[in-house]
Amino acid sequence: MSNCVQSKGHMWCKNLPSHYRDKEGKNYCIFHAPEGCKGDVAQDEFVGLLLRKISEDYKEGKSCNLSGTVFEWHINFKDFYGENVLHKICFSKSLFCRKADFSHVTFNGDALFSKAIFCEEADFEYARFQGSANFSGAVFHDKARFFDATVEGYADFSSVTFNKTSYFSWGAFKNKVIFKNTCYKENAIFKRPVF
Repeated sequence: MSNCVQSKGHMWCKNLPSHYRDKEGKNYCIFHAPEGCKGDVAQDEFVGLLLRKISEDYKEGKSCNLSGTVFEWHINFKDFYGENVLHKICFSKSLFCRKADFSHVTFNGDALFSKAIFCEEADFEYARFQGSANFSGAVFHDKARFFDATVEGYADFSSVTFNKTSYFSWGAFKNKVIFKNTCYKENAIFKRPVF
């Protein structure tokens, strides 16, 4: 089979094998296959492939690009607590179909979540962004928790849509933070954040 149709916009997957072909004959790699189309790949296997890609990119000294990835299952980045950190990583235009748990994760470089879609809860409680955090244009369909999260670089929440309650309590934004054209459809809780 030929390359993933998404490789045109997300060059990082151009050398990955095709995993799924849709009715129109378009091929998708395992990371970009639509929800429900990952075949016989189980959640544990997908997470293993994901962790391997992150590790290989970091070993090669590259930032990790996972833009456009479809996270069909609940994803927990617990492997990146404590000493094991996520370096510069890109989740732009990714789709998180189930809960996305980044709580207690340390991002050692810039973290890009621009235009990402979070269908269920997104948990960034106690996350440490040692670089910048870019969520511009992201959509949170369920609760978004940034309780006690710290961003040392700039934080961009411009044009973000929060459909449910968003929590920014006790966190610290140590540099510029942007909330321009941000839409809060329910409560936005800013209890003692440091700007």
